[in-house]
Amino acid sequence: MGHGHDALELRLQLAGPNDSPPPPPLRPPLPAVDCWRDNSGEVCAYTYAHGDQYFMDWPAVARYCFDPSGHSVLAWPRDGVPLASVERVHRRAVVPAALQRLGLETLHASAARLASGVVGFCGHAGAGKSTMAVACASSGAEQWADDTLVLEIGPDGVNAIPIAYDVALRQPSVAHFGDRAAPVAVVRASGDAAPLRALFLIDRSASLPLIEPLDPTEALQALLPHACAFSMTDAARRRLMVEQYLALVDVVPVYRLAYPSKFECLPEVVDLVRRQIIGPTPVAAR
Repeated sequence: MGHGHDALELRLQLAGPNDSPPPPPLRPPLPAVDCWRDNSGEVCAYTYAHGDQYFMDWPAVARYCFDPSGHSVLAWPRDGVPLASVERVHRRAVVPAALQRLGLETLHASAARLASGVVGFCGHAGAGKSTMAVACASSGAEQWADDTLVLEIGPDGVNAIPIAYDVALRQPSVAHFGDRAAPVAVVRASGDAAPLRALFLIDRSASLPLIEPLDPTEALQALLPHACAFSMTDAARRRLMVEQYLALVDVVPVYRLAYPSKFECLPEVVDLVRRQIIGPTPVAAR
């Protein structure tokens, strides 16, 4: 696994007066243009290749462009859009999509790093991905990612790649964690790549916390809906994505993590996850 981490930064650069204007935007029904939709199903962005560059156009925020070198992203903000909004879309949407287009894989997942490696939490919007990662961090782990887990899948296994993130908890979770969920500046997990130990699909419909292993076929079917792709119009990249997820589920255990929608059960759920990964904590001799 040989991606240089300097090439993964994809630093944001704002277009200046000396930069060439972007080419005219492309839109459907052109077959090379793909649409991104928000949680309500509305189109929020367009992605496409133009020459040797890739564009991600968020009409309400900015146009972003990167090239196959993967060193930076150039942005042309819309008039009146605050810089913080341009940076947030870059961080939470453009970087994950660009890294996927450049050969890594990106899951809509939050994650924490235990002593033995990274564990990821997947689920639909509002399932509790960020809450689980913060709960793990509150019990001594390190939060690794929020909503975006970047993976490098190769012959030696699967590594989680640290990228910049900010925690986006919903208000009930903020109220539950209190000072532990206080807003912080954008952070990046410490260190370099770390092995991915497991992925958990969150299900908050159970009456008691439990973990169930998924076989590789079930795991693939469960994970692919949470995969982030720059575009699904590129058949070769789409095929590579499926091949890489097949390799992932062959070596990384995937579980259904079920528990009630009650904050008071989170310590038990975190302990269940920890025991699944590293085994029970030894009891000290008396």
